Amino acid sequence: MTVQRTAENWKPEEVRRLWGWISSREDMIGSYFSRSEGRSLQNLLLLTGQLRGRVLDFGCGPGFLLKRLCNFKGVEAEGLDFSPKNVEETKARLKDKPRFKGATVVDGLPSPLPESQFDLVTCIEVIEHLTDEQFQQTLAEILRLLKPGGQVLFTTPNDEKLLKNQNYCPFCDSQFHRWQHLRSFNSQQLKESLEQAGFEILFCQGIDLKRFKPPKQQKVLDMGVRYVAGKVGRGIRDASASLFDLLTGAKFPLNRRFRGRVTPGAHLIAFVRRPERGKS
Repeated sequence: MTVQRTAENWKPEEVRRLWGWISSREDMIGSYFSRSEGRSLQNLLLLTGQLRGRVLDFGCGPGFLLKRLCNFKGVEAEGLDFSPKNVEETKARLKDKPRFKGATVVDGLPSPLPESQFDLVTCIEVIEHLTDEQFQQTLAEILRLLKPGGQVLFTTPNDEKLLKNQNYCPFCDSQFHRWQHLRSFNSQQLKESLEQAGFEILFCQGIDLKRFKPPKQQKVLDMGVRYVAGKVGRGIRDASASLFDLLTGAKFPLNRRFRGRVTPGAHLIAFVRRPERGKS
């Protein structure tokens, strides 16, 4: 009888083995969301004005997003992951980055990190992998680690139909999600979960994250009319949006530099904040 691999029969060691195997293969390493969408995530954080201070990438994987975040002045970034292999690779990948402040491997929550330390936490494509208990523990831990007023960026697939990504193993007669996803969220479900955990919601919506990807730089000899026209047009739009935000005092999530790129899509993005002391 075929076993449907659900939260009850995915054990922590099996999860570690799966992602250890994926991260060890050059042909699979591009599957990490923080690598394939790293430029979009970086630009999203810049356009929202949240990339500053002490930053923790919760579930950092092999450190692809951290490598990008460490390039910005005013940022000190570190990682946390449940895989010793991922933490080892993160440290090796970022060893020459002066703004990288280390990575911590944990086997359970709460972590050994002290509370109220971080201005920003990123939690990229993590929560869909968690059981109910792990999900609640993760939200509580992130809230604990944030400074009052600190913010979090969560990303997860938008209202994913889990059965569409099922694989079957004929050796063990098991059916399972190819990326070990255990849960799916729409924007209302995620809002309610985050509010119940004690966060203040700033923005929660399914968007097309690729709209935030900056264009790749072309060599001068490869620049065509379309590329130059597109670059000039984007520059004018960004300058106009920046001027509007400056004149009106518009801040995230109402600033035009951010809102001008928001269109419905497959990536569920949530920016939340830990309430200031004395606020609920």
